Amino acid sequence: MNKQPNRTSNSDLNKLNAKDYALLDRAKKGDESAFREIAAEHGDMIFRVAYSLSGNSDTAKDISQDVLIRLFKHIKGFAGRSSLRTWIYRITVNTSIEHTKKRSFLPLINTMFQRPDPRSDPLRELQRGERQERLLKAISSLPERQKEALTLSKLEGLRYEEVARILKAKIGTVSALINQATGNLRKILGEEEYE
Repeated sequence: MNKQPNRTSNSDLNKLNAKDYALLDRAKKGDESAFREIAAEHGDMIFRVAYSLSGNSDTAKDISQDVLIRLFKHIKGFAGRSSLRTWIYRITVNTSIEHTKKRSFLPLINTMFQRPDPRSDPLRELQRGERQERLLKAISSLPERQKEALTLSKLEGLRYEEVARILKAKIGTVSALINQATGNLRKILGEEEYE
């Protein structure tokens, strides 16, 4: 059987689910509607990661647009050595880092917190807000790799294996980064603050 150019090989199918494979195959052939579906399916995740690493909604929107442009430009080169989702995460993290370095924004992880319940006690909400602010400052002070690992693992809920692929690191390194981040947050905030 002849393999078509720009088509993910059969050996890579096990890394892509059937829907991603079909969309990817169509997008590689230039089908803009397939690319729009990929963008719609992964857009919220792209924004969440960009926001977590930039700490700024406007910057996260800019990063999200840049990520989609990069995806569009490079979709034909996606080799399928990882899942489509992992590839998109990696592009998002790299683009966020570039923007953060260019603009020197303090990275914050705002989306880790739930919105306050309007029926809740205002004093408790004030205390919660103060605690949240301390946590955000502490997270922003973490080394870059620790912030990335913590964001992908805790915010996005990714398994260590997937975080390792995205960060191009060993699983042990990811585990160490997350443990270091947690330890650093405990030191900064105190044991009772960080749970």
